[in-house]
Amino acid sequence: MKDTRLIALVEAGQMKALKAVAKREKASLAEIVRRAIDEFLERRKRS
Repeated sequence: MKDTRLIALVEAGQMKALKAVAKREKASLAEIVRRAIDEFLERRKRS
């Protein structure tokens, strides 16, 4: 899933959707959220 969408889900607090993504990608919820936060911070640093 695109990191942009993950960032939006984290910002909106959509836990059910994040859990579904984690299950589909066979990753832990923490990994998915960490990836989204890392991408968000990276984009913020670039701009």
